[in-house]
Amino acid sequence: MTKTQQLLHRYPQHSEILARFIEYVDTTYPSTRQFCQQSGINQTQLARVLRGESIFSADMLLKLSELGVDMNWLLRGVQAVADEERAKLLFYIDKLEGLIRK
Repeated sequence: MTKTQQLLHRYPQHSEILARFIEYVDTTYPSTRQFCQQSGINQTQLARVLRGESIFSADMLLKLSELGVDMNWLLRGVQAVADEERAKLLFYIDKLEGLIRK
């Protein structure tokens, strides 16, 4: 079994995470090189991840989060609640709490 096959066997979700990451970089940056320069992620380390030889490190995920990447989306494929939706939910929660207190 190759190193890539071992990695995918151990972390089956890696392919999906990688596909979402590539989608993010492709839609946000002109090149992977510019992404690495702006994020501070080592280009060699990222190349190993892209080739399937390694997984995202905690440091890489932290840097992605600092760039504003939604970690729920990246890691699980689930969009977080948008700010507008969150504001509406908080509004209705306040209303409900007010009704309960009466």
